[in-house]
Amino acid sequence: MENKVRRKYFAVITKQGTTRLYMKDILYFENDLRRIHVHTVHEVYSYYGSFKDLEVLVDDRFCRCHYSLMVNLDKVKSIERYVINLENGEILTVSQRKYLLTKARYLAFLSSL
Repeated sequence: MENKVRRKYFAVITKQGTTRLYMKDILYFENDLRRIHVHTVHEVYSYYGSFKDLEVLVDDRFCRCHYSLMVNLDKVKSIERYVINLENGEILTVSQRKYLLTKARYLAFLSSL
């Protein structure tokens, strides 16, 4: 696991303007075709981009648990068989292919706290 510098903010840049979000407020990123939806505690922001570019920008608290989802491990309440329960009550799907890696990353994240 790579140790990247923990960033405090994430910028969402759209035609309408730029919004600065606290990384700690981001629950997860969702990829929908060429749009990235940033789900936060308060609302959802969308911009055009790719997960490939996004993975370079986020640190090790974010884990890609599905082809179209990248979760903030800080916001995970529990991981069960192919399901992530977030602190806010939302439930995310973990792909079979990514389940073991996601579970291992979560356990490593918990042990580093």
